[in-house]
Amino acid sequence: MRRLVIYGLLLVALTGLTYSEVGHNLFTNFDDNEYLTANEVVQQGWSPEGLRWAFVGSHVANWHPLTWLSHMTDVEFFGLDPAAHHWANVGIHSLVTLLLFGLAWRCGAGALWSFWIAAIFALHPLHVESVAWASERKDTLSAFFGLISLHFYLSWGNDHRRRDRVLFHLALALGLMAKPMLVTWPAVFVLIDFWPLRRTPSWRSVVMEKSGAWALALASVVATIWAQGKGRALVAGTEIPFLDRITNALVQLPNYVLSWIAPRNLAAFYPHPALVDTLPGPTPLHLFASGLSLMAITAAGVLLWRRRQQPLPLLGWCFYLGTLVPVIGLLQAGPQSHADRYTYLPSIGLMVIGAALLRALAARQTWGRPLAWILVVGTVLLCIPATRSQVRVWHDSESLWRHALVVTDENWLAHNNLGNALSQQGRKAEARTHYAEAVRILPSYTMAHFNLGNTLIEAGEIDRGIEEYRAAIRYDRQNAAAMNNLGNELAKQGRFAEAVEWFESALRYAPQLGEARMNLGWSLLFLHRAEEARPHFEWLVQRRPQSARVHHGLAQALLFTGDRGAVDEARRAVDLSQGQNPEILETLARAQGASGAQEEAIETLERAATLFREQGQSADARRLEELLQRSRSPSGP
Repeated sequence: MRRLVIYGLLLVALTGLTYSEVGHNLFTNFDDNEYLTANEVVQQGWSPEGLRWAFVGSHVANWHPLTWLSHMTDVEFFGLDPAAHHWANVGIHSLVTLLLFGLAWRCGAGALWSFWIAAIFALHPLHVESVAWASERKDTLSAFFGLISLHFYLSWGNDHRRRDRVLFHLALALGLMAKPMLVTWPAVFVLIDFWPLRRTPSWRSVVMEKSGAWALALASVVATIWAQGKGRALVAGTEIPFLDRITNALVQLPNYVLSWIAPRNLAAFYPHPALVDTLPGPTPLHLFASGLSLMAITAAGVLLWRRRQQPLPLLGWCFYLGTLVPVIGLLQAGPQSHADRYTYLPSIGLMVIGAALLRALAARQTWGRPLAWILVVGTVLLCIPATRSQVRVWHDSESLWRHALVVTDENWLAHNNLGNALSQQGRKAEARTHYAEAVRILPSYTMAHFNLGNTLIEAGEIDRGIEEYRAAIRYDRQNAAAMNNLGNELAKQGRFAEAVEWFESALRYAPQLGEARMNLGWSLLFLHRAEEARPHFEWLVQRRPQSARVHHGLAQALLFTGDRGAVDEARRAVDLSQGQNPEILETLARAQGASGAQEEAIETLERAATLFREQGQSADARRLEELLQRSRSPSGP
C-alpha cells in the first residue's frame, strides 16, 4: 500500500509540474466566450436561475448540466480568473489519473505497469486540449465519473452488492450529464466482464443485466441529438456526404494511433477535407493501408488471446475502437475531421495495449527487461517537454490560432478566430486579411462573411460591408446577428422600412437578441409606429433595467401614444445617463409639457440646449433655443 501511495503522489507531482504553465494561460475565443466570458448566466455563479438554466434546454449545442454547474462553481469561488479555472481542470485531470491508476491496479496490472498507464495518460500531449482548454471541462469531468462508475462496476462484479450496482449507475448518469462521450460505457462493462472478472456473459446478461446502463446511454444519445440539432451543430449530409464520413473515419482510426505514438503538428482544429476543394481527401491507397492496418491489429490481438492467453491487447483495442464510436464522425457534429480531445478516454485502450506489450518484453530476462525499462522511463520523460510546449500553445487566442495555421493547411476556422483575436486588440487591418482568407478557403463560411462585414463597416466601406452581411445570410438563413447588423446599416441610411424587416427576421430566429429588439423599437419610432415599438421596449426594460437607452426608447413610445408614464421613464433615463444626454433631456421636456408641467419642461429644455451647445451640436442647440423663445412668447409655442 505504501508503494501505491508513493506512486500516486508522484503522479500528482508530475502532472502539476508538467502543466505548471497553465496558470499563465488566458481564456481563448474558442468557445470560452460562450461558456464563460460572455455567458451571463454562468457569470452569476450559483443561483436558482442558473440551476434551472443548466438542466432545462440546450446551450452551445449540448445538454450537459453538470458541466455548467462545474463552471458556475468556479465562478462562485474564483470569479473569471483564468488561472483558477485552468488549475481546476488540472486538478480534475489529476483525479482522473489517480482513478485510472487505481483501476489498472485493481485489474491486476501491477503497481509499476499501472503507474506507467496512468503517467502516460496524465502527461501525453494529445490530452493537453482536454486539460488546458477551459471550455473542455466536460472531458475531464465526464472521465472522472466514468472511471468511478468502472470502479463500482468492478466491485459489483466481484460481490454483486446492490449498493455498488446503484452507485455505478449513478456515476454513469453523472458522467453522461457532463459529456455524452460515455454512451458506449455499457459495452465497456462487458469488456470488464471478460477481464478482470473473467466471466463470459451471455447475450441475455449483456442486455438485461446492463439494461439500466443501456437506458441511460440511450437517453443521453436522444438528448445529444436533440441539443445538437437545435444548436445546428450537426452537419447535413449535403455538406459532408455519408461516404466521405466513412472514409474519413477509416483514415482517422489509425491516425489517432499514430498521433498517440508520435504526437506532432497538434492543432485546436483540423479542417474536414470534404468541405474544402483545395484540401486533398484520402487516396485509395491511403484507405487500403488504413483498412489493412486496422485488420492487422485486430488479428494480432485475437492471435495473442488464443495462442498465448493474453487477452489485454485485444480488449484494449476493443476499448479504443468502441469509445471512439460517438466521435468518429458518422454522425458529424462540427466541421472538423478529427480532434485531439476525442482521444482523452479512448487512448486508455492504447495504453493498456502498450503496458501489456512492455510487460511481455520485460519477461525476457536477458535483454527484454532493460529495454522495457528504457521504454517505460523514456516515454514518460519524452511526454513532459512535449506537453509543456503544447500547454504554451494554448496561452491565448492569438498563439493558439497562429500555431494552428502553421501545422495545418487551408484552416478557415483558424483564420477567422485569429481575425477575432486581432480585431479585439484593435488590429483591424490584419484581422480583415484573415477574414478574407477564411472566405476564400470556404466561401460558405457565414461567420467569416459576418466578421469581414464588420471590419469593412468600421473602415467606412459601407456598401461592401452590407454585401458581406447579405452573403452571411445567404449561406445561413438563420444568422440573426448578420440580419441585425444589416438592418442597423440600413437604418443609418434612413431606410427604416427595410431595416424593420431585417430586425423582425433576426428576432424570429433569436428572440432573446436584445440589440435587434432595441434597433427594431427605435426604427418603429422613426416610422411613427409607436404602438408597435412600445412592447419591444417594455421587454427590454425587464432585462436591461440599467440601460438609459432602453428607458429613453420606452419614454418616446409612451409619449407618442399619450401615456403619462413617459415622464417617469424619461426621468429614469436621465438619471441613468447622469443628466449628460441632451436628447434624453429633450424627451423629458416634451413629456413634461405633454403632462401640463410647462415650467419644468422649459427648465429641462434649457438644460438640453446648453448640453447640445457644449457638445458641439450647434444645430440642435439653435433648434431648442428657437423652441424656447416661442415657449416664452405671449402666444406660446
